[in-house]
Amino acid sequence: MKYIKTVYISGPISGMKDENRTAFAKAEEHLRLMNYEPVNPHKLDHSEADDNWYRQMRVCIASMMKCDAIVLLPGWEESNGAQIEIKLATSLDMPWAYMDYIRLDFHCHSGYLSNGQ
Repeated sequence: MKYIKTVYISGPISGMKDENRTAFAKAEEHLRLMNYEPVNPHKLDHSEADDNWYRQMRVCIASMMKCDAIVLLPGWEESNGAQIEIKLATSLDMPWAYMDYIRLDFHCHSGYLSNGQ
């Protein structure tokens, strides 16, 4: 079984007030308190992506692929980017969970544990 340490935060950004930065920051803070190493897409280097959504997604996906798992913020279902991220994660048997501020229950086909628990 694999120990989950780094967790990518996925959720709606485009079209959201302040690009949903508050929700991403809250998730990042809580993941740290749960002893995970969160990866917040707002903190990635998008300097070469300009304002091009496709290039920004490539930056996000490259970073997501280095993580052990992915968490989904509320509203992910309405986000094209988050739908791409979760589809890729599940296709590659990456553990995923809905963001919960008490406990994370990761789902996948193989035997993964939630933070070694």
